[in-house]
Amino acid sequence: MARSLLAVVLVISIFSSICNCQTNNNVKCLPSDRKALLDFKDGLNDPENTLSSWQGVDCCSSWRGISCDNITGGVTVIDLHRYGFGDLSGEIRPSLIQLKSLTHLDLSSNTFEGIQIPEFFGSLKNLRYLNLSNAGFSGIIPPTLGNLSNLHFLDVSNLGFPQLAVDDFEWITSLVSLRHLEMNRVDLSLVNSTWLQRLNTLPRLKELHLSACGLSGSISYLSRVNFTLLTVIDLSFNSFSSMFPTWLVNITTLVDVDLSNCKLRGRIPLVFGELPNLRFFNLALNVHGKIPRSIGNMTSLVDLDFSNNNVDGGVPSTIGSLCQLVNFDVSGNNLAGTLPLSLEGTENCKADSPLPSLVHLRLSNNQLHGRLPDWLGELTSLEELSLAFNFFEGTLPSSLGSLQNLTDLSLAGNRLNGTLPQNIGPFPELVVFDVSSNYLTGILSEVHFSNLRKLKILRAFISGLA
Repeated sequence: MARSLLAVVLVISIFSSICNCQTNNNVKCLPSDRKALLDFKDGLNDPENTLSSWQGVDCCSSWRGISCDNITGGVTVIDLHRYGFGDLSGEIRPSLIQLKSLTHLDLSSNTFEGIQIPEFFGSLKNLRYLNLSNAGFSGIIPPTLGNLSNLHFLDVSNLGFPQLAVDDFEWITSLVSLRHLEMNRVDLSLVNSTWLQRLNTLPRLKELHLSACGLSGSISYLSRVNFTLLTVIDLSFNSFSSMFPTWLVNITTLVDVDLSNCKLRGRIPLVFGELPNLRFFNLALNVHGKIPRSIGNMTSLVDLDFSNNNVDGGVPSTIGSLCQLVNFDVSGNNLAGTLPLSLEGTENCKADSPLPSLVHLRLSNNQLHGRLPDWLGELTSLEELSLAFNFFEGTLPSSLGSLQNLTDLSLAGNRLNGTLPQNIGPFPELVVFDVSSNYLTGILSEVHFSNLRKLKILRAFISGLA
C-alpha cells in the first residue's frame, strides 16, 4: 500500500513538473509590454541595427536583451549595455513606465550624446538594478531617483565626458534598500558637507565607489557607524585634507579599502590590524608614520599599497604571517634600516617557503641599507623584485638564482659590490634585469646569459665584458 501511494505521489510530482515547464515555455510577452518596448525602440538611434530581433509577438524568448517573468510574461530585464550590442543613442521615451514588472535596466557604455538622465526613471518603482555608467549622459542626476526605494544597485559612473553632477545628496537617503553605489568621476563638489552622514543612513550598503568626485572637507569623524555591512569603500583621488578616518576600523566586514591620493593627514593607524577580512588596502600618496607590527594580524591581506607616502621606520618581520599576500608596495617612502634577517609567522602559511603567494615586492626609492637577506631567494612565486635606489650593500646572494618565476629584477642605484655570480642568471622568464649604478666589478660572459631567453632590457655597468 505504501509503495502504491509513493508511486502515485511520484506520478503527480512528475506531471506537475511537466505542466509547470510547459506553462513557462508557453508564456508570451504581454501585449502592453511589447507595445511599450517598440515605442522605446522607435526613440533610439541604432546605427548597427542591433535591435533587429525586436519584431514578432514574443518579446520574451527572441528579443535581444529582454527577459520576462516565467509566469506572468511581464518584462523584467532590459539589458542593452554596449558590450555585445551596438552603440545606442537618441531619445529615451517614458513608455518604459508601462513596464510594471521591470526590475533590471542596463544602458551602460552607450552614447546618449549629452542628454540628461530622464526624470521619469524615478517612476520605475520596482527597479532593483540600474546601470547608466559611461553612457554619455550629462547634467544633474535627477533627485527623482530617490523614489527607487527597492533599488539594490546603482551605477552612474562617468569615466569620460560629458560630465554628470549632483548638487544635492538628500535624495540618496531614500534608497533604503541600496547595496551597491557607484559614482566614480561624477562631480560631487557642490554637495553639502554632510554627504558622508547621509550615506551613513544606508544600513544595507555593501559597496561604495566615489573615486575622483571632487569631494573635499573632513572625513575623519563619524559619531556612529551605521553601514556596518560595508565590504568595499573607494574614496580615492579626492581632496579631503583630512585626518585619517579611524572610524573605518569599526567596520569589521571591510574587504577592500582604497583611499589613495586623498590628501589625508596623520599616521598609519595601528588599529588596522583589527580588520581580519581586509584583502586590498591602498593608502598611496597620503600618510606618514611606521608600518605597524600588527600588520601581521591582517592574515587575509592580498594587496598592500603604501607607495609614495612619508612612511618611515623599517619593514616589520611580522609580514611573514601574510600567507595570501600577492602585492607589497612600499616604494617611494622614507623606510630606513635593514630588511629583517628572518620573517615571523611563516609557519602559519603551511608552505615550504615564506610569503608563498607573493608576486610583486616593491621597496624601491627608500633609504634601506645593509645586506640582502637570504629569504628573498625563497620567495618562490615572485615575479617582480624591485629594490632600486636604496643603500643596499654587499654581494648579490646566489640564492636569488632560485627565483625561477622572476620577470623583473631591479637592483639599480645601490652599493652592491663584488662580481656578478654566474649562477645568478638561470631566470627563464626574466624580461628586465637592472643592476646598474652599483659597485659591481668583473667580466660578463655568455655563461651569465645562457638561460635568459626572454631578456629584453639589460642595464649593467660592469668593468669588463667578454
